[in-house]
Amino acid sequence: MWDTVTEHRAELEEAGTLATRRLAQQRDWLWNMVRDELMEALRTSPQVRARAEVVEAQLAEESLSALEGAREILASFATAVETMPWRTARGPEPPHTRCASLPGRTVSAAAGKLVAG
Repeated sequence: MWDTVTEHRAELEEAGTLATRRLAQQRDWLWNMVRDELMEALRTSPQVRARAEVVEAQLAEESLSALEGAREILASFATAVETMPWRTARGPEPPHTRCASLPGRTVSAAAGKLVAG
């Protein structure tokens, strides 16, 4: 059984499929984390919350469309971005790490790129 698993893995590595899958997985994780952070920032920003309450009241009164409300909330978010924790608190740049699935490559955690070496 284990021989079959290792043979399959070797075939995937040789064809480049494993590396392609891992890169796709990293891309999915990236955008999931970005989406989650943006949604959390939208929910927790006092400025955005205050604007969202006004927008929701206007929606209930039918004095504002959903499209207009979304634009207002996003505009409020755009001005609040400078105060977001991930915007203002930047720690030291993480070191480059070896990428086991791509021999001869290094992953720059800070830049999110593969680099030779």
